[in-house]
Amino acid sequence: MTSSDKIRAAFDFLVSRHGQIVTADQIAAAAGWKAVTARTYISKLWTGVLRPDGAGSYEVQIPDTLTWDAFRQLHSQVVFPPLVPTPAEREYDVALSFEGEDRTYVSQVAEILRAYGVRIFYDVYQQHSLWGKDLYTHLDEVYRIRSRFCVMFLSRYYKAKLWTNHERKSAQARAFEESGDYILPVRLDETEIPGVRPTIGYLNGRRLTPAEIANSICAKLGINTDLAEIVGVFATSLPSYKATQDGADLVFYNAAEDYEVRLSITMLREALRAGQLYLFTESSIFVQ
Repeated sequence: MTSSDKIRAAFDFLVSRHGQIVTADQIAAAAGWKAVTARTYISKLWTGVLRPDGAGSYEVQIPDTLTWDAFRQLHSQVVFPPLVPTPAEREYDVALSFEGEDRTYVSQVAEILRAYGVRIFYDVYQQHSLWGKDLYTHLDEVYRIRSRFCVMFLSRYYKAKLWTNHERKSAQARAFEESGDYILPVRLDETEIPGVRPTIGYLNGRRLTPAEIANSICAKLGINTDLAEIVGVFATSLPSYKATQDGADLVFYNAAEDYEVRLSITMLREALRAGQLYLFTESSIFVQ
C-alpha cells in the first residue's frame, strides 16, 4: 500500500466508527501503520476527530466538514487550520459544572464571580445563547475548548446525571491533552467520581462558604477582586465600621451604634476604578 492508500484506509476506518470508541492499535492495524505512527497522527493532526476518553482510547467524532480531501490535506506538508480551533484567548475564565440539586450553593458562587467581573459559563447567565443550540455539541466545546478552567462541584447528584457526565468527559479530555491543572474540583460530599482521582487537590464545599470558593477561584485565575483595596479605603475613612463579605455584598457594621450598611461589591469596584469611592465614605448612608 502506498502512503496515500494507508491514509485513505485510516479515513474509511474512522468514518465507519463514527460515535464509537477505538484504540490507536486498531487504527494502525486498519491503515497498515506501526502503532507509533497512528499515535503521532492522533496527537498532532486529529485532535478535532478523536476525543480521549481518559482510559487510553478515543471516541470518534467526524465533523460534517471532514471530507476525504480535507482529511488528505491534513497529512500534506501544507499547513491547514485545525478542524476544531483552540482560541488564543478563552471565551470564559471558568466554566461551572454541577447538578441541579446543588444549584443553591453554586448560584451563590456564580453571583460573586460575576460581581468580580469574572467571565463565567453558568447556564442561567447563558440561557439566550443556549436557546436553539445542539447542547451536546455546544457544551462539549464549552468544557473542552472555550474555558481557562473548569470548576466541578462534585456530589452524589453529580455522579448520577447524564449531562454532568457529558461535561466531565469533555473537561477530562481537555485535561488529558494538557499538562496543567484544568479541572478544579469542589467536593460537596465524599462521592467518588469516575476519572477524578482522590489525589487531585480539591476544595471542601461543606466547610467553605460560596464566597471563599469564589475568592479562591479568583486567586487561581490571578484576578484582582479589589476587595483588599476597598476595605482599606473604608478602614482609613471610616475606622468605626468593620467590613465583612456577605456573598456579593460588603457589609459595614458599627458596633458602638449597632448600625449596618450593605453595599454591592460590583458598585464598589466600579466606584473604585472611576476614582469615586470617596463618595461612599463621605455619604450620608453611613450616618444613622
